[in-house]
Amino acid sequence: MAASGPVRDGPLVITYLLRHGQTSLSASYRVNGDARLAVSLDEAGREQCRRARAAIPVAEIGSCVSSEFPRAVETAELILQSAKVPVTADRRLNEIDYGVFEAGPFGEYAAWLRQHGPHGRPPGATESEREAIRRMLDGLRSAVALPSPRIVVTHGLALSVISWRQRHALAEEAILFPEAPCATPMVLADAGLRRTIDALRTDLGREAHRDCGHQRNCGWRQAEGSLGSTARNPMEIEGR
Repeated sequence: MAASGPVRDGPLVITYLLRHGQTSLSASYRVNGDARLAVSLDEAGREQCRRARAAIPVAEIGSCVSSEFPRAVETAELILQSAKVPVTADRRLNEIDYGVFEAGPFGEYAAWLRQHGPHGRPPGATESEREAIRRMLDGLRSAVALPSPRIVVTHGLALSVISWRQRHALAEEAILFPEAPCATPMVLADAGLRRTIDALRTDLGREAHRDCGHQRNCGWRQAEGSLGSTARNPMEIEGR
């Protein structure tokens, strides 16, 4: 489970894991998986970063890594401000590639995902949802080796699957997850984060060894609280 605050009974080995702050696209439930598009935070997103800064002991931070996306780098820089900690970009923490759904409504991508499942690559995309998750986990695993306490700024999919795995195994049929809030730190002890990452890798490895020829006939389900469920928020994890 996520720690409730910094662990101080020994070496401080804590990761503050955040989704980037809000942008005009995320506010309107549109996706952006192309880092070449300079999508900046909106005013609400900048205010979210100010609140996140107040919740993190910035003076103690030993390292900071973010995705290459401008909104993630901007989030990290606004939280750090004058702290003498460089922001290192790691492409493995980047947003998922949405292919032809780029800049469109999240609901269109979600509908395709429900039909084709988590192993299919959308037209024009370089990765499936599961491939993106594996990539993000590789980035997170590397981040845990950086000086701590550390800040990691990435995208909603990474936070959502970490949070999901703390309560459930990553089953084959789980493709849509509850939305991760913008710029709200998950405070994670390193040992627990490593266990969660390793558990997700095991889940993904188990899926890879299954016969997936029946996928299109499977009744893909959505995680509780995600798009298409009874939750009020019309959006899920990824994107934005």
